[in-house]
Amino acid sequence: MYNESMRTYKDKNLWKENISKAKKGKIPYIASEQTKELFKLSKMGSKNPNWRGGITAEYKRIRESAKYRNWRKQVFERDSYTCQECGDRTGHNLEVHHIKSRKEYPDLVFDLDNGITLCKKCHKMTSTWGNKKVSPPANH
Repeated sequence: MYNESMRTYKDKNLWKENISKAKKGKIPYIASEQTKELFKLSKMGSKNPNWRGGITAEYKRIRESAKYRNWRKQVFERDSYTCQECGDRTGHNLEVHHIKSRKEYPDLVFDLDNGITLCKKCHKMTSTWGNKKVSPPANH
């Protein structure tokens, strides 16, 4: 039953039935391949709202390099595969964090002393995790 004052359906089946009736006889919009391609092109590169100046390619090149994988492994081994903040040792939960950000200190990207093993939860708490604004380097 539809409750007018709350504007909600109390009976889920009635709600489904009414939605079904509303859609009957209507032709769903199916975009052509050409339209899909045009839409895709309209949101690529600098036209995309998530555009950050073309930095993705550089980060990807670094992260996929053998030098980066080796640096990451060395940090994990040095820290005994343990989060240096909370002590978590769950393998799939560990990440390597750059103490001084890659953006602010590109020359320290592969410096072993600039890496620390953190679990995902502790990593998210750092000032430079994700798209947070980079703050002055932490004193580690």
